[in-house]
Formats: sequence, C-alpha cells, structure tokens
Amino acid sequence: MGIQIKGSNDTISASDGSMVLEGSALTFDNESITGISTMGTGHITGTATIDDDLKVGISTLFVDVSTGRVGINTISPQSVLQV
Repeated sequence: MGIQIKGSNDTISASDGSMVLEGSALTFDNESITGISTMGTGHITGTATIDDDLKVGISTLFVDVSTGRVGINTISPQSVLQV
C-alpha cells in the first residue's frame, strides 16, 4: 500500500499529533519542496543522509556541501566555519 499526494498545497497530518513513518527510507525527490515543519519534536533513529545543502531555520545553521563550509547565523559562509 502507498500514499501519493499531488498538488502544490497538499499536506499530510495526524489528527492526534503523532505520526510514525516506518521503513528503510523516506525520500523526497522533488526539488521544489520548500520545507518540512513540525510543532513538536522530530526524532531520527539510525543514520540521516543529506546529499545536498542543509539549512536549519532562516540562517541559524547552514551546511554548504559543494564548498564544505558551515555557517552559523549566515547562509553564505566565507570560511570552513563562520560564526
């Protein structure tokens, strides 16, 4: 069984406030995804692999995969670690 959602404003939600996704992978293969939001806490058990840049918050933490640079409070770090 699978769930397929199409549309620019579609969401998945759980009415009781909890959702568990089980399986070996959760894959987002659409580059136009703008974000995942949660009002609670997200837990990852195991290894999380991110194959592209990582941005947490607007500019709280940014990891630029192509340059190997990390920025804290910036999305354009000019050195290996810029705070």
